[in-house]
Amino acid sequence: MTTTILHARRSVLRAFLLMTAVTRLGFQAGAQVPQALPGNAETMGMVARMAGDQVELGCQRFILRFAADGKPVSFKVLPEGKELLNTRNPGDGFVVVNRAGEIIPLTRLELTKDGRRLTAKTADGQGVVFRLHLSQTHVGFQVEKLLRFSTVPDLSLAFRMNAGGEVDVVPHNYMASTRRQGEQVEVTWPTLWNVHKGDDPGGFSLFHSRDAADRDDVLLRIWAEEPIVHPKVDGDWTYERAKTWLAAWRAAFIPNRGTIILEAKALADLYEGVKIAEAADVSEIYLMPWIWRGEYWPITKTTAGVNTNIFPKGEEDVKAFADAVKAKGMWLSFHWVSAGIGFQDPVYVGKKPDRRLASWGNGQLAEAVDEKATTLRFTPGPGVFAPFVVSHWSSSTQFAPGLGHFFNYNIIRVEDELIRFDRLEEVDPPSSRDGGTTARQAQPVWTLTGCQRGFGSTVAAAHAAGAESAGLIVPYNQNLLPDNWSTLLTEQASAYAGFINRVGASRVEFDGIEIHHYYGGTGNKLAELIYGELDHPTIANTSSGRVPSAWFEYRFSGMEGARGHGGGAIVRSRMPSQNASSLLMADFGLAKGALLGSQALDLSADDRGFHVEVFRQHGLHEVFLERVKTWRAIAGALTPEQRKQFNLGTFRQPNGRLMQAGNHNEAPHVYVPEDRGGEWALYPVAVLNTGHQDSPWYWGQENGPVEPWRMVKPNEEHLWTNPFPAQPLRFILHVLAATDYANPENYDIQPTADGMTQVGDTRFSDEPDGLRLSIENPRDKEVWNEKELPVMANKYPNDWSSHRPVGMFLEGDGKNEVLVLKFSAWHERDYAVPIDFTGRRYVEIPHGEASYALRKWGWRFGAGKQANYGSIGGLSLGFGYLPAGSEASLKVSGLKALKEIPVPLTDPVIATAQGTLSVKGQVPFDHYLEYQGGGTAILYDANWNKVADLPVQAVNAIVPAKDSPITVKTAQTGPLPWLEVQFLTRGEPIMVAKPGAKGL
Repeated sequence: MTTTILHARRSVLRAFLLMTAVTRLGFQAGAQVPQALPGNAETMGMVARMAGDQVELGCQRFILRFAADGKPVSFKVLPEGKELLNTRNPGDGFVVVNRAGEIIPLTRLELTKDGRRLTAKTADGQGVVFRLHLSQTHVGFQVEKLLRFSTVPDLSLAFRMNAGGEVDVVPHNYMASTRRQGEQVEVTWPTLWNVHKGDDPGGFSLFHSRDAADRDDVLLRIWAEEPIVHPKVDGDWTYERAKTWLAAWRAAFIPNRGTIILEAKALADLYEGVKIAEAADVSEIYLMPWIWRGEYWPITKTTAGVNTNIFPKGEEDVKAFADAVKAKGMWLSFHWVSAGIGFQDPVYVGKKPDRRLASWGNGQLAEAVDEKATTLRFTPGPGVFAPFVVSHWSSSTQFAPGLGHFFNYNIIRVEDELIRFDRLEEVDPPSSRDGGTTARQAQPVWTLTGCQRGFGSTVAAAHAAGAESAGLIVPYNQNLLPDNWSTLLTEQASAYAGFINRVGASRVEFDGIEIHHYYGGTGNKLAELIYGELDHPTIANTSSGRVPSAWFEYRFSGMEGARGHGGGAIVRSRMPSQNASSLLMADFGLAKGALLGSQALDLSADDRGFHVEVFRQHGLHEVFLERVKTWRAIAGALTPEQRKQFNLGTFRQPNGRLMQAGNHNEAPHVYVPEDRGGEWALYPVAVLNTGHQDSPWYWGQENGPVEPWRMVKPNEEHLWTNPFPAQPLRFILHVLAATDYANPENYDIQPTADGMTQVGDTRFSDEPDGLRLSIENPRDKEVWNEKELPVMANKYPNDWSSHRPVGMFLEGDGKNEVLVLKFSAWHERDYAVPIDFTGRRYVEIPHGEASYALRKWGWRFGAGKQANYGSIGGLSLGFGYLPAGSEASLKVSGLKALKEIPVPLTDPVIATAQGTLSVKGQVPFDHYLEYQGGGTAILYDANWNKVADLPVQAVNAIVPAKDSPITVKTAQTGPLPWLEVQFLTRGEPIMVAKPGAKGL
């Protein structure tokens, strides 16, 4: 029989693990072996002894005692003897934990006579042997041997203790992780089931400190004395050497003043970028991989290959540029996508792929094939089962054959040829015979179809039956990987560390570190291998924002000042699907870090860099540079009490709105600084809301600030909400194109029921005047659907570069669902309509970015960044949001993509409830008009270059508190332009004194 591999069989997994674990348990700890206790151990305060049936361990700082049942019973600080253990709830001590969180206590503790080893066992003898290191300041526990420890990955090892005061733990390497939460100190070993020969299984140090300075000193001693990775230095790694290193690291990286991300067409562009970095007084020049290496994910380059289009002399030019950056008091850094290996890597793929590439299993061809065959028959080796992808994020405990959702397994190596396939099918799987619980008597045969031969840089070739083969792991469908337990991982680490050393770069960035998290592996092993070969101080980060634990420097006090990416100003020019960045955007991004105390304030364009020439084309580029320095100065001047006064918003509730990418806050307003001489006034500025257009300010992952623009037509009155006291109105407006629903150049894109596919739960039916959509949500939870909307038949033009607006008639039911029309391109765009009305209504949306302003939808990762309106790939239409327990039904008629008509806004009058602001002159299409008070408004082009001052007559243009009408009026005739507007009010400022200001 033939079955498609869809899911794991637990019995198969267990059989696989039991068959392969014998190769993984013969580890040898690679750590230093501490000597026996010195003869004067007692006088030095070091104790390791059995006290009856209890175990007592001590140093000069504390005495820790375990009871006969393995639980801690005392943690007394010396010399005063104060008890810090929560004796009513001391914690579990050493335990084995299963996947459900249930524990098996290690209740039998034994010390060797020399006091150097502690054995902890369960009642049936399962357990672990720790090698002890009793220092003057701490006690180190290092796993040396496992005793009958299960090889099934459902189980992990842990140590838990509840103690007050400054009791804490530090892991010795990537195999263990530690945390302190409330009173509980916890150490976990999630992957001891997968320790390979030569791996160090890890351990931890337990310590107590009295204050921040004392903690730093203890940490230095732990770093010097325990088997913890340290940088590559001449001579022994000692307490004094570690102290000297830490001082040099602090001097190099604190404070981190921020980053500038540079793009370039030639090396000269980068040197010009250094001038901008100097003007912004940042610390770091940061290059994306396509600049320094020539590729984002490695394709044809090695992990440390150099882009000779930018750096013609290779590393020599990189080193010279790094030296020039350093001479300006900054450092050079690279974005790096961990240790992936390209499909055309010249060293590890080439014409003979390395046998140490990460694999989901080996085997052989069941039948001979020629070089053109697109179907292969594959016999897996003993203990190899078909891989599959699970739906959740892969963790370090993920085990074969399951892979996290960002992995694929669709490349197989047959001898020296890589073959990419579309589908894997299993013939006569073991589950059809015996449930997979016993060893096979006969191997199954798998069929691989849709084979692309000679993939990457390899060459298609004929292969005989029995040809040696291996299935390869493919993260994000982009790269191959070094096997986590092979020398190839070490080689990749050495190659990159050597590159960092030779050119003198100062950051090791681990974007995509999760690609190494498979079958019990972890990218933290790679990080340790790299760190141990670095010969100069460096900073580090990952794409999640966490620093790899190998960078021990971040554990010391005051290291928050070394962290980068606190906030930043986005410098972006006008693009067809994105406005040029504004000064309010810059203030929001810079305040994000500065108001929390960070001086690491950046300049970038989205999550990418900018070209110097593009930066200088932006009319506000010099203002941006000054704003970076202003906010950095504010960050250094703020007191802790002042920082508490700012409303920085909250993190989005994941079930409260459309799922957004990234861990960022949303805020009700933006803070704008005003220089008052000896102090700064920091004003909270609100963009007024109307109806469902009530999105706050927020930050999009890999995008930057998302501005709350409001979309209005001239002469339409809306009620606007002012959260601050009554005051004169300020505004910014952006003139978009006009439309005409009757224009013959519009595109008719009205769908019909028979043209809708992948409909899911949505019911479609044609009616005489439109298409009805109906759906039920019987759940007691609201439903958000951003990915699986029903698909429309392709009966429309695909070039919307001059047809970005959409118009339609809707018959609503008032159920507060959200109708979404989505197009796919390079990035998607959403046309979202909250159905908060009943009856028939004409709805027009000026462009696909208008949805960002909707609280009931908003910006999302898939519809962020740039979209190519000139080449849309498909349309979807359906319910993007449904309230809990709802039945929704609405009708769509006359759906059109509308031809854009560029027209100006002439002599606008902004009417408030009490007065007017009358502007004399024209605001052309794609231009901005900004009014901040006084007798003039400033006219800017699409890139915020000043064009002219337009006269303004203000007559009592007051905006009352709370709700009141505001209308943009014009007497011009013909089609009227759409407007993006920000009506602005501000609250009472928070005053921040400048350091050293007289009289303050």
